[in-house]
Amino acid sequence: MVSQKHIQSTRQRAPHIVALAVVIAGLALGWSCQPGPAPPAAHIELVKWAWLDEVDAILLVTSVEEVDPFRTHGRIELSWLDGEGRELYRALYNTSSRANPVPPEAFGVFNLEEDAVESAGIQGDWEVTVAGFTLLTDSAAERQDGLLSVAWAIRPPESLTGPVELRIRVLPKRADSGEWAPLGTLSLTDGAWQATEAASIETEYEGQLPAPFDIMLEEGDPTSAVRDLGQLWDEDGDPRTIRAIRTQALAAIGETGVFSAGDDSYNLADIRMVYEWMLMSPDVLHFRLPVEGDLAPERLLYLAVAIGTEHAEPASENGEYVLPDIDLPAALESADPWLVSAALFVARKQRFEVDIGALLKRWQGSNAWDEACTEQALLYFASRPAADLARVLTGMTGLPPEVAGLTEANADRVEIQPLLFLSSGQWDPELTLLEHGKGLVLEVRDSTMDVITERPVPADTATMDLSPTRNYYSFRYLDGPMHGESRFIDGVSGTFVRMAVAVQGGV
Repeated sequence: MVSQKHIQSTRQRAPHIVALAVVIAGLALGWSCQPGPAPPAAHIELVKWAWLDEVDAILLVTSVEEVDPFRTHGRIELSWLDGEGRELYRALYNTSSRANPVPPEAFGVFNLEEDAVESAGIQGDWEVTVAGFTLLTDSAAERQDGLLSVAWAIRPPESLTGPVELRIRVLPKRADSGEWAPLGTLSLTDGAWQATEAASIETEYEGQLPAPFDIMLEEGDPTSAVRDLGQLWDEDGDPRTIRAIRTQALAAIGETGVFSAGDDSYNLADIRMVYEWMLMSPDVLHFRLPVEGDLAPERLLYLAVAIGTEHAEPASENGEYVLPDIDLPAALESADPWLVSAALFVARKQRFEVDIGALLKRWQGSNAWDEACTEQALLYFASRPAADLARVLTGMTGLPPEVAGLTEANADRVEIQPLLFLSSGQWDPELTLLEHGKGLVLEVRDSTMDVITERPVPADTATMDLSPTRNYYSFRYLDGPMHGESRFIDGVSGTFVRMAVAVQGGV
């Protein structure tokens, strides 16, 4: 990570963004301005900026509301003008699900002289230099709670002294022109570029929370605050306000370590325990879907608090409930994407049958849908046999491109993706993933679960391509004080398996 100095922010709408490592082949595409429809009614703001000393670049973070990811807008364009209004530089981010003109989620840089666009790859995977300006790989985008935040990391040419006027526009799908909006001004001071006149908000939400949430949080009732958030989602409330209430309420519940549903109380350490138990259940998929990580534990807690109710029947004599009663169908129909994603996680791990048609309708509807929802939905789809999924989807039109692009697993092989995470005996809202290094071993077990063969997994191996077997596969991990193991799976051909390895030990 590069160091950041001269960070200025009176208010901040978006979290700090770092570049993601997604690889796509290089691409240079022609582009021309054609008349199109009027731009969408979208208000985009500069919410944070930072001078990156180590790479001599300015980081500009913009934020815009996005009701439906990949479908609300076509692309975002950021433009630099000199003091006389001449355009010096223009970059874009493709927010849509089609090439526009670079691939979805890719950045691009305009060659203004040649009327062309050069792709910088998905999530800014490689640097692109045009006219002395360089778009860096620190550029990235993040979707959360109905907001799209885009970080533009740009190194200006040394010859540029400024000042620079920033402008930006959000174009609808299939449009190449639209009105620009002023974003701010850049000035050069002591070798560092600084942004001024930017509309921004604090890192911490400083506005007055709406009633009755302010009273609930002030009087120590965060559980009720979480449960009443559904009303704000149903009323299409401000995502920033919802995020602020949710963040404060979950933090307060985390500090107490317990919450109640009816007359029953639940310990957060037990929520973490049941989360890890579900996470450890291998995902045996019929489509190749190497997703890194999984649902954050705090989303499972949020699900349990928001719609959990007291169980109608008491627990068995020798047992106790670690989760309240949860209405998964109701959660899946909710306008709250955190409930939808958590419900899909539980449905996947508990093999709960989900109405695929209803799920697709929820995905493509007007209610908020975030990246975690997409990930969990795809993992659910991929768990269905290819023939069954094809039968369900037959006749459906306008499928999300992520669903239409699912690729079947190799029919003659078994592919396994190990996912190492740090196991915790206490409540931790985050899922911490670990690199497996040289400590991971693949085991082959017979029908009695005895290990009959084993071999180390090379440190740079993301997935293992294996032969099918009548035996079972599992993982063991040992690296100094760190140790862990996975569950086991059948070595059945035509499957792609995501297998979690719980790691314990030293820090």
